[in-house]
Amino acid sequence: MFFVLGEGGMTATTMIAEGRMDVVAGIGYGMIFACINVIVGMVAGYFCLRYVGLRLNSPAPETGDSLKRFAAKAGFAFFILTLIVLIFSAARVRTLGGHEHIFTFTEVSFLATFNDGLAIIIIVIGLVSSLIAIWKGYITLRWPIFVLAFAIISPVSPHVRVPGGYNCTYIGTHGFMNEDDSSCPLVTLIDTRNRGLW
Repeated sequence: MFFVLGEGGMTATTMIAEGRMDVVAGIGYGMIFACINVIVGMVAGYFCLRYVGLRLNSPAPETGDSLKRFAAKAGFAFFILTLIVLIFSAARVRTLGGHEHIFTFTEVSFLATFNDGLAIIIIVIGLVSSLIAIWKGYITLRWPIFVLAFAIISPVSPHVRVPGGYNCTYIGTHGFMNEDDSSCPLVTLIDTRNRGLW
């Protein structure tokens, strides 16, 4: 989340610079580009890059492994192409000062897009953000997301003791809870089904 806000803020700043577009439009374009960039990158890393080498050197490969690897490579290539078009579009929006006619090169030629220093900065920000998003999707977008979702949805979830709270006061995904447990552990699982929350 903070990463998207950081990229969106930097992209918005470069869009607004030199009066190419007003502040609201620049922030809107910057945040939209950042959100799409990070989401597409994480999807590419999680759903495609993880399966490019699926059981490649396995002594007992399964029958559909080569098809899965091919689909993962094709999907990854599609997402990379999508990211390239997105980043180039962001640079064109910066160069033209708006989103009209970004793929007609009569007003500003293709190579003139790379003449604008701030458009180059947008390209670099977008590429770095894409690489980090792909890496995060590949490496870290596995169990923590599912554990967090389960903790929010489940009536039994972890809670942390509030320091200096009354008796055993805990805070967790379902708010503040008071427990009658005399031991007051630092972290505990609390069942909220009997408390009228479910």
